[in-house]
Amino acid sequence: MESALPGNMYNIKEIVLPLRSETFVPVSLPRNAGQPHCCVLVERVNNDLRWKVARTLIRTTDISGVRVLNLYDREQIIEKGTLVSTCEYTDWLRRCQYISSGTPSKDSETRVITLLEDCRSVLSPNEFVKAKKLLLKYADVFSSNDADMGKTGLVQHKINPGEELPIRQRPRRLPVAREKEVETMIEGMVKDGIIEPSSSPWCSPVLLVKKKDGTMRFCVDYRRRNDVTKRDSYPLPRIDDTLDMLTRVKWFSTLDLKSGYWQVEIDLKDKEKTAFSTGKGLWEFKVMPFGLCNAPATFERLMELVLTGLIGDACLVYLDDIIIVGRTFEEHLQNLERVFMNNQNANLNLSPKKCSLFKRQVNFLGYVLSEEGIRTDPEKIAAVKYCPIPKDKTQVRAFLGLCSYYRRFVKNFANIAKPLYKLTEENIIIRRHFCWDESCNIAFQELKDRLCKTPILGYSNASKAFIVDTDASDIGLGCVLSQRNGDQEKIKERIFPPPRLHLSVYKYLEPYAKLL
Repeated sequence: MESALPGNMYNIKEIVLPLRSETFVPVSLPRNAGQPHCCVLVERVNNDLRWKVARTLIRTTDISGVRVLNLYDREQIIEKGTLVSTCEYTDWLRRCQYISSGTPSKDSETRVITLLEDCRSVLSPNEFVKAKKLLLKYADVFSSNDADMGKTGLVQHKINPGEELPIRQRPRRLPVAREKEVETMIEGMVKDGIIEPSSSPWCSPVLLVKKKDGTMRFCVDYRRRNDVTKRDSYPLPRIDDTLDMLTRVKWFSTLDLKSGYWQVEIDLKDKEKTAFSTGKGLWEFKVMPFGLCNAPATFERLMELVLTGLIGDACLVYLDDIIIVGRTFEEHLQNLERVFMNNQNANLNLSPKKCSLFKRQVNFLGYVLSEEGIRTDPEKIAAVKYCPIPKDKTQVRAFLGLCSYYRRFVKNFANIAKPLYKLTEENIIIRRHFCWDESCNIAFQELKDRLCKTPILGYSNASKAFIVDTDASDIGLGCVLSQRNGDQEKIKERIFPPPRLHLSVYKYLEPYAKLL
């Protein structure tokens, strides 16, 4: 295909782009002094991240505009005369009989085979071939080594301390045995383009935190900086609402980004606010570091932009954890490709070690998901099972917090846990004396037993009727949303945790209390 010199395409009237949707934008074609051409190749403009233009090949007799996708969660206005895209006129087209593609590198093929190795038992030979073909097509989405990380400018992290003066903290002393290890970490981050030397008026100390495998994690203590930073209120999705989006799914894949925060750019004027010191030099991050109070909000905003149009249909996302679902293998394969393509376009890389593909059962956010439904993760429940008797109010709160994560699996959770909740109440008697009596011990053991024998919660089906049951007593309120499973008498239940009630509510008569 031969082409003439490229030209610019401008919109001919002001256009409002609705949030997270695609809009047809009328544009003007550039003049061309050459011979008549039959087609126009539309390319996107890279200098504006507010929207994306679909790459298209269109006949000149048909083109009147281009398709523009607004990725943001607010309306965008394209003023008249704005450069929307570029294009090239083509002289002629020839129908391709054969498509020549490069041979995948040996390293790419090895990584793909490793990813699929534990899928052979659930995939047929034909399905395995299709899965391998897809992964080879998007092999560059997976990191090849620890230094192979993407970087996206779709969202930039900002730090807004208001009118506060820069905060400078003295470096903390590190264990002598760890000094060489820290120097190696610094050298590695400089080599990988994560940090650079700084002359910032800000400075935060460094500390080392031990990982589960015994190695040390490099952390910067940004607590003082976070205290003066204006908060970003972008919400993280509710985990229970996220899981409720699942319905009639049979195939699962989970993806995890490679050092996800480090793939997000930080605003140039805010880099100096990330400065830290180990006692030897001053450094600042070139990417979004861990430990900043608004980092989760920035990352969730990024992922929801990258996966616009896919969340709730093809996948679910919570920060850097992505789960792709499908009712059939073909649908699952298609959904995986859509997610891979969006990550590739955003220049985000996945960690192959943390990805689990083409499964009938996966662990996600502390739950085990399968075709049958949702159940608790045995590894997480083990922490409850072997939890010792709390010695103070703080330990009681920690135990209740862990149990409350799975309270939808425990019938009458509030009634059972009431003696423990009483221990956490803020009153003068409790503050003076922590009294663990027999009722507390019974509640403690009952919760542990119930959580170790939890049922499987079925997925809801929005096309079928729901049954709502409410109850009230002088202890608390309860609500169950259930649904019949086909023609059988078996009922899928979702137990809604009751709210913490004001003392005046307990005076209501039972019929009125149920209406709450």
